[in-house]
Amino acid sequence: SSSPHAFPPPRLRRHPVSPAMDVKHPYEQQQQQPQQRQRQPFRRIPRPPSKPPKGYSTLDPNMRCAVWTAHCVLGSVYVVPLATMAVIYPIAIESGRVWEGDFFVSSALDEGVGHGIGAVGFGVAIEALMLCAMVRFLIVRVLLRRADVTVEVQTDVKLAKDALSWAHTINAIAIVLALVSNVCLFGACAFNVGDPRVENKNGYFGIHIPFALTGFLSMSIYIIFQTLIDELILIARGNSTGDYMHVIRWFVSATSLFCFIGMFATLTHSLPISASFEIALVVLVLIYYASWHAQFNEHVAMIWWRLCIAFPDHQEYVPLQG
Repeated sequence: SSSPHAFPPPRLRRHPVSPAMDVKHPYEQQQQQPQQRQRQPFRRIPRPPSKPPKGYSTLDPNMRCAVWTAHCVLGSVYVVPLATMAVIYPIAIESGRVWEGDFFVSSALDEGVGHGIGAVGFGVAIEALMLCAMVRFLIVRVLLRRADVTVEVQTDVKLAKDALSWAHTINAIAIVLALVSNVCLFGACAFNVGDPRVENKNGYFGIHIPFALTGFLSMSIYIIFQTLIDELILIARGNSTGDYMHVIRWFVSATSLFCFIGMFATLTHSLPISASFEIALVVLVLIYYASWHAQFNEHVAMIWWRLCIAFPDHQEYVPLQG
């Protein structure tokens, strides 16, 4: 009875604990809740917008350089041939190769120094012409994609779709014609035609004529096809008529085909008339290409912008293994 443990220990009264007082040890919290991995904030890689800004003042240097390069290449299509002809014709007249009965462009660059200058000048122009044809091919693709968006709202949907289908086909054929014309005009510049006053002509007349015939014919059909593409795009958009430049292109392309037919139809009858048709054909083709400056100014920036979107600088090329 005298033991200190004779009586039971007093009961502790348990009071309810509020949620605010039910605080656990940080170690217990770490054991009960799995450690969550902290998510790193997502860093977005800046990409160019879908449409380029309007006006040269807001263009970046690369795009501005692309636009002006396209203008320079297009300008060399007609500036370089005219400058070359201004140099080689006086040389050919002084040497006696060009006279009142024979003043073809091929005769002016037929022999001597004129042949070398003409090969370089017209070669540069022909290459620039091919580059412009490739740019025009991309421009037509952009125009056809824009017209495809508005096809369903046209009055005659079937006519608009047929026009777009024909435009795609003609655009593919036209780039092939430009390549054929490029190769054949090079061949016509490389093989001199020979002096008709000499008995054996001292040239490759039989090789030069097929190259010239195919090259000029392909070029004439090419510019007609380009004008037809513009007409089909107008139909797909629901426009009945184009602007004054469209009418000028139709006149130039149709007249160039007439000059081509006249040049080779009168070749065996009258050399002066045939030479006049050839010079007129060359001038008309150069005028046609000069009419593309406004279109290049409007769409080259868009083409360059889409190339930047398709191939951004932050993406690295990784070659395939194996």
